[in-house]
Amino acid sequence: MDALHAVRARGITKCFGEVVALDGVDLDVTRGQIHGLVGPNGAGKTTLLGLLLGLSVADGGSLEILGTPVGRAFAVPGSVAGFVDGPGLYPSLTARQNLAALAELRGRDARTAGIDDVLDEVGLTDVADDRTRGFSLGMRQRLGLAAALLVKPRLLVLDEPSNGLDPAG
Repeated sequence: MDALHAVRARGITKCFGEVVALDGVDLDVTRGQIHGLVGPNGAGKTTLLGLLLGLSVADGGSLEILGTPVGRAFAVPGSVAGFVDGPGLYPSLTARQNLAALAELRGRDARTAGIDDVLDEVGLTDVADDRTRGFSLGMRQRLGLAAALLVKPRLLVLDEPSNGLDPAG
């Protein structure tokens, strides 16, 4: 793979029983640019994004992410982050505690992980110490983005990232 591509997929297939979710998908994603997938419900967009995040594996074809071939195991390079179907949050924890827990799960010291920086970047500083159970959909989306940014990814993969966001989001 050349240095221009963050993602290169060739002939990607994915089936769920009799349902063909992806059928020979080719995709090139250029490094340093924003790309979007547009299509009707059930077209396989979320399935493809799940492959990029290592949440599932392709049945066929080849996939390279950041120059690393992705095989038939649930693994992608460590510099990939994001979420599909909305971020998973602990509702009884605050926004700051959710990010601290994620940092520690990734082996990072929560005190030096940059939690305040990412909360500020996504506009959640004022609610950082509020429990997420009361967050609106847009606030949960912002916190999911903060969680993804916490690892300073080289590839950020988001499924419907603007869902529930107000214009400022």
